[in-house]
This record gives sequence, structure tokens and C-alpha cells, in this order.
Amino acid sequence: MQGGRPPKLEIANVLLLMYGYLRDYTTFLKLGMYFGIDEGNAYRWTVWAESVLSEYMTEDFDITKLNKNKEYIVDVMECAVERPKVQEIQREYYSGKKKKHTIKIQLIIEEDTKENCICSL
Repeated sequence: MQGGRPPKLEIANVLLLMYGYLRDYTTFLKLGMYFGIDEGNAYRWTVWAESVLSEYMTEDFDITKLNKNKEYIVDVMECAVERPKVQEIQREYYSGKKKKHTIKIQLIIEEDTKENCICSL
């Protein structure tokens, strides 16, 4: 058991905080106001959530491996990034749909247990 004060945010709200930042690039001051925390904590929670989720990121995912008897929550988004300088990498990140360079993120969560099944880039 860890010492210290219990966190103000639940894990679901931490994920919402991180997604709000990644989707809209909202300032941490505004995110902090939405969630009732200060700007520094909004930044620290976002960095923490990104580092934890990056451990679960995978390149290839076969959707047929999911249990067909369970229900899942799916979130997919494209986040704009700066154009990479190397041409080969530019092709990898270019989105013809958005006409700019993006990172594609897909998150699948099991509805009953709220466990993260897959997170991919």
C-alpha cells in the first residue's frame, strides 16, 4: 500500500483527461479546471497515463481474437503531429483523409470489467 493522499481523479477520469489533451490539445489549465485539479497535476496525470498506455501499445492486432460473447467500447482518433523531416517517415504518418500528418490511436475496452483489451497506434 502506498502512502500519501488518495488521488483526486479516478482512472476513468485520468483517461478522459489524456484523451481531451490528445484530441484537442487543450491547455492543461483548462483541463485542470474541467476536472477540478491544478495545471501541474493535469500535466502530470497526462504524462503518467501516456506512459502507462504506451506499455500496452501494439502494432498488429487481430480483432477476431476478441470474445464474441462480450461487449466492448471502442474509441478511435487521429491526432495531428508535426510533419517529420525524413521522407519515409512522412509517408507513414500522412493521413489523406485529414490532409496532414497524424497519429492514429485505437483503444478497445471490455465494457463489463473496464479492462483495456488493446491500444494500438
